[in-house]
Amino acid sequence: MHERKYPIGIQTFSEIGKGGYVYIDKTDLVWRLANEAKYIFLSRPRRFGKSLLTSTLHSYFAGQKELFQGLKIMGLEKEWESYPVIHFDISRAKNKATSSELQRALLIMMKPLAQDLGLDIEELTPGQLLIEMIRHSNYWFESGTPTFLFKQMQVFHADITELEGRTAREALEQIDTKGYAIPYQTDGRKVVKVGVNFSSETKTLTDWVIVNS
Repeated sequence: MHERKYPIGIQTFSEIGKGGYVYIDKTDLVWRLANEAKYIFLSRPRRFGKSLLTSTLHSYFAGQKELFQGLKIMGLEKEWESYPVIHFDISRAKNKATSSELQRALLIMMKPLAQDLGLDIEELTPGQLLIEMIRHSNYWFESGTPTFLFKQMQVFHADITELEGRTAREALEQIDTKGYAIPYQTDGRKVVKVGVNFSSETKTLTDWVIVNS
């Protein structure tokens, strides 16, 4: 009897599939998430599969059909288009002492993706670079360049601020006071501001406010 290995410490969907590891098939939910949901807010604790979920979405949108053979999604997805995927791991930028160190770490992660799109990262902040990456992907889709495709969708920017002991409305007011949404209000895309009250006792969301602007 062949014994399959558990994917301990492995957070990449492609590695689990190619390595023959045990995998709990929830790809039908991945398909529903990508094709049926309109507004999505995922709140999950540490070590609860967030990285594996985003990696699975990456493989799905990249059209890596061979990785999904034998899984539930094969009975749902009929087209298997291949789209450019902007995917990087923010956890790699943790423990940075200053905002400038954090920005440098983010730019280092984003540089290979930006270069694939023909972008120059000089004098751009991570936020500005992300906007340009999305714009360039959309340009290639509209111009008919076969190398890149971009799945048309409304882009939402959500700034979530948690203030211990304060209301969700007060958290939302801080987003306005700090001007977090201003950089995203000049390119014509929809901005969604989210104020959240998170309880440190119950580890759950107790209140939230969502404002479309």
